[in-house]
Amino acid sequence: MPLTKAPLPNDLLAPRNGGTGAVLNRQRYPEFESVRGEPTYSANKPQDALREAFAALQIARKRAAAGARQQVYIGDAAVEMLYGRPNKRPDEKDCDVVGYVLQGTSYGYFLGEGKGADILKAKEQFDAAANLLRARKTDPGPILGAVVVTARLRSFEWSALRKQWVAYVDTAEERHITARLQQNVANAKPTLQQDRIYLLDGPEENGLPTWNIVARGSQPFTVYIHDRHAGSTRGTFRPLILGSGTVEIHYVA
Repeated sequence: MPLTKAPLPNDLLAPRNGGTGAVLNRQRYPEFESVRGEPTYSANKPQDALREAFAALQIARKRAAAGARQQVYIGDAAVEMLYGRPNKRPDEKDCDVVGYVLQGTSYGYFLGEGKGADILKAKEQFDAAANLLRARKTDPGPILGAVVVTARLRSFEWSALRKQWVAYVDTAEERHITARLQQNVANAKPTLQQDRIYLLDGPEENGLPTWNIVARGSQPFTVYIHDRHAGSTRGTFRPLILGSGTVEIHYVA
């Protein structure tokens, strides 16, 4: 059965300019007081800004109770923080949110991205931002992990009712992918594991996806990599690592 989306709070933003603009709702969410900048807002696609705001909220909540240098950047402020200038060039990549937070006794960075779809693209953006942060002379610190907030998930999971693997985009079956991958599943040794849901928007190995989440897990979902080795009955699962942390997915309506 396809995953259920978590509701995305609709009060993360406060309208401005008669509804043509919006800013973070700092009155409703005091966590946003540590956030510099505003999400990129379009009246035609307000959900995009809501997902960015939700990513910023998750990272702001990772801050320690104390730590004067802690700061979260979003939108243009995140771009300026990464590149040292307010605008990026067409070939440059960044991510929606960058958080500089205290973990234990050391400072480090969490990265965030609000996506309509495509987890793989989010990972590429995180890698580009991480490289920029590692080169910084000021505020050094490790990459502590990343948060993806997505409204669209393409998955491949075991159907106990149909006794086969089924491909979905959200709750709709992608029948052509279901049919195309059956032989690959049958030929794989070891094959896909039924206690995992595999992400179709990610890398493949021998024609099968490798990124996955725990089928009976709860949000946020940690992304794992399935290493399938010949001679192993199951293979091994290891977290998808970004810096010294993991990549977590929030799947939202």
